[in-house]
Amino acid sequence: MDWGSGQQGTASANQHSMCSPSQTLSTCLSGIEGFLSLNLLLAGGLPRETALALAAQDIHTMGDWSSPMHVSDSGVPFVWNDPPRTSSEFQEHMLGEATFGSDPQRFYLGVRLIVGTYLPFFPNEQGSFKNLDTWIIDDARTRAGRELGMRTLGGYRRVAEWHRSGPSAIERERLAQCYSGNPAACDR
Repeated sequence: MDWGSGQQGTASANQHSMCSPSQTLSTCLSGIEGFLSLNLLLAGGLPRETALALAAQDIHTMGDWSSPMHVSDSGVPFVWNDPPRTSSEFQEHMLGEATFGSDPQRFYLGVRLIVGTYLPFFPNEQGSFKNLDTWIIDDARTRAGRELGMRTLGGYRRVAEWHRSGPSAIERERLAQCYSGNPAACDR
């Protein structure tokens, strides 16, 4: 979707969760929704492999929705400009995507959006994702513990002392809640 012929331009902006320069916000959002809905409609009754190709297009669009390079923090899609052309522009774009390291909240939002996009295509697989929120908070707790450990070690605490005391469980849980999408936990 990103590199096929005709995939990078204002005509395909909605497929990347962005607005073309001529669109109002309302027509942009309708265009994004229309793209997503059409793929789901077309997938109905098709063989799994074909339906999966349509689902992948929608998953890409929703993955871009979680990207700070495509949509603002308030949920407003950006207006499409020229795509990255040089290696430094491409690198800047890729580093700005919603990775855990750049934005944990957007990362977990992307996970939720991708699963939420996949399931309407394959509703019989709902059970595979019944523990998604549990997985997210467990993963966030693990990452929070690692980050707090690195901060502590970076602050020149001795390794033996870190293993003995480590960060408090409350601090780890606060950071994990912040990462997984609870903005109140981000405020200190």
